Amino acid sequence: MPDQNKHAEEYSLLLIRAGSEAAFNEYYESNFQAFFIFTFRLVNEEEIAKDIVSETFATCWALKTRFMTMADINAYMYVTCRNKAYNFLKYGSGFKNKKEIAVDDPVQLSEEIDDCIINGIIRNEFLRQLNDEVEKLPEQRKLVIKLFFFKEYSLDEIAKELNITYQHAKVVKSQALAQLRTFLKLIAILSFTSNQLILNLVNDNFIL
Repeated sequence: MPDQNKHAEEYSLLLIRAGSEAAFNEYYESNFQAFFIFTFRLVNEEEIAKDIVSETFATCWALKTRFMTMADINAYMYVTCRNKAYNFLKYGSGFKNKKEIAVDDPVQLSEEIDDCIINGIIRNEFLRQLNDEVEKLPEQRKLVIKLFFFKEYSLDEIAKELNITYQHAKVVKSQALAQLRTFLKLIAILSFTSNQLILNLVNDNFIL
């Protein structure tokens, strides 16, 4: 399976570098949510986060021939989204980069990857796997969990959004978490036992 994934990534990279819009759109569709969540947690404004991620995808496409691996593309996306988010917080809208990123220099890219990005990557991979399980939930449980974890709504906000009572939202959330409990514990044990961030996320947010 790892070899299969590696070959698939290498093929996708070749297509993207050759100018395949279909291959890049597939990368976009598969990864937009992860980059959005990462950016949203920095700026705490949904539309701003969407704009930052969309603009970063656009510049990534323009620079496609400079990337040697899919990891380079991912690194560029995270670093640029982070820099634009920090710029927004410091200077307001416009997203003008105050620091140029030499994407053809893997050393510089690697130096730009700080704990913020590493934690964001790990958290987003966790949420990506969680999302696959959430999609299997009954519709109302799915909606509540997505609002609670992916949009970070409070139970009050969920109740208003779904036009239900606070108590009902709390019950539905509890039912969904109970249904997800086995998956969450398995992920915590098998995949992230060495990462305190994910363990804290599981202990603080997911376990009833």
